[in-house]
Amino acid sequence: MVYKKNNDKIISENSPLDLKSKYSLSKINMEKKLKKLQKKSNDLDITILRLSGVLGYNSHSNFISSLRKIFKFNKIKVIKIFNSKKLYNSCIHVSDLYKIITKILKTNLKNNYLILNIFSKQPLTWKNIFSMFKNYFKSKIIVKESKQKKISYLLSSINLKKIDIKLPSMKTTISKYLS
Repeated sequence: MVYKKNNDKIISENSPLDLKSKYSLSKINMEKKLKKLQKKSNDLDITILRLSGVLGYNSHSNFISSLRKIFKFNKIKVIKIFNSKKLYNSCIHVSDLYKIITKILKTNLKNNYLILNIFSKQPLTWKNIFSMFKNYFKSKIIVKESKQKKISYLLSSINLKKIDIKLPSMKTTISKYLS
């Protein structure tokens, strides 16, 4: 993620960027180079996708994929939820990402430079997400709520309206991933 981590915030394409992380800086520097390239060209459209966690077959390196493994293999007896009542929407299913990219490629942006956050709409609470996993796998894992707070944010986009992209709901995203 290229954004500064702020608790209880909504993050859009205009949110403050994380200028301390090497990962974030590498992304930001590439975006700046692409913007310069677009300004020099008369007919170049550039759309940058700032992806949330991408879910699909064999997806990894995101919390939701880790959660799937925990519930699928049932190797632990108790799991703690942090921020159980906080909303979460920072993932997208690969099939929906494909539809979004296809829509972008078919859209005539007319010499435009655009940054888009990609995520799922209609966020779910962590408690609901854990419940979906527990029910899907018919798991006996006990889910306990922790009072400890972790950084929590929601993704949004001010630029998606420019292309009329329809995002899936979080419930749809998780359901697709589970099946």
